[in-house]
Amino acid sequence: MKLLLFFLALIALCSCDGIPLGPTPPIPDSVSNIEVLQVYDLPNPEEVLVDPTGTFFLTGGNDGYVYKVNILTGNKLELLTPRDFNPEYFEEWNDADIREYCNGDDLAKEPECGRVLGIKFSYFHAFRRSIYIANAYFGVYHYRFRGYGQRLTTIVPKTGSFINDILPYGPYVFYTDSHTHKQRNQVPYVVMDLDAPAGSLNVYNWMTGETTILADDFYFANGMALSSDGRYIYVSETNAARIRKFNIVTMTMEEDYLASDLPVLTDNIHLIEEPCTFFSCNNEGTLLVPGYWRQEGLDNILRDSAAMAEFLSTSPAVHLPIFSSWIVPYGAILELDEATGEIQRTIFDNTGKFMLAASAHKLDDDEYIVGSVFVPYAIRFRLLD
Repeated sequence: MKLLLFFLALIALCSCDGIPLGPTPPIPDSVSNIEVLQVYDLPNPEEVLVDPTGTFFLTGGNDGYVYKVNILTGNKLELLTPRDFNPEYFEEWNDADIREYCNGDDLAKEPECGRVLGIKFSYFHAFRRSIYIANAYFGVYHYRFRGYGQRLTTIVPKTGSFINDILPYGPYVFYTDSHTHKQRNQVPYVVMDLDAPAGSLNVYNWMTGETTILADDFYFANGMALSSDGRYIYVSETNAARIRKFNIVTMTMEEDYLASDLPVLTDNIHLIEEPCTFFSCNNEGTLLVPGYWRQEGLDNILRDSAAMAEFLSTSPAVHLPIFSSWIVPYGAILELDEATGEIQRTIFDNTGKFMLAASAHKLDDDEYIVGSVFVPYAIRFRLLD
């Protein structure tokens, strides 16, 4: 799911002996040949969710709003505002005052304004389209585009943690919690929290109304995607640079991984499914895995607890610029074979122009839409390679 300080937290959240990182991968020799088709003015967008018709996409900004953006024209609509998620706090505020206060300029405001990190579609039938939303500060929600009555419904109210991504499936709503007892804006304090792993995978059951922790051993639980055959949930474990598998049939984590020791610190993930029938889906899709290219300085810190402690003991004025050089602007999108977990293609950028990092969605004709929490826009581009 994100900000620069957030990635500092990733370092401290790890028990170095438990992170299965191999040798630091070499940085690609050249950037990918990319033609930028459109730039969408958005406040540091998180997960980019494209409508199945390819008409619009949804995303959450660092201002606490949820935007619906027309892919062709770039016109954007404020679908949800901070008042929708925190009505008691903003009850007597007018729209202009909320907009002025929730402008993404200060992490200290996020507990009031909120931050939507995960959005997924759900189709109950042809005339009632809805989405599920993960708000880092307020919990899990269901939103109906059409119909009468209340459109936004709280499913799992949850504060004091770091809700990241969401995945509805049948009677279940799965969601990740990146840190079970720290909020997203508390990353300066999380930096010194060495009790790792501290992320979890959770599920809400519509039929029973119960919420269950399915696994609590993640080194930063992040984005999720459903497998082509509907048997597994792929979970991005950011700081371990791997994609883990949860078996929906047995409701247990698999011991093996879809992919491990990847060259990037993984973020949101998205599955491109191959056409198949209900009886013949064999996990033959492609998984888009955006992330930040691992570099030697970062890997050395992750492997050496003494070096990590020494690094974090310096003032933010010293270590933030160093850490920034390890992350920005080395962004990449990996395309993984779902059946084998092998890397099929790498889309790489070290110019800082495209910031292929937080989320990605593939359209037709080798076009992509990407969002990055480091820049105030999303981009639609065509890969020319």
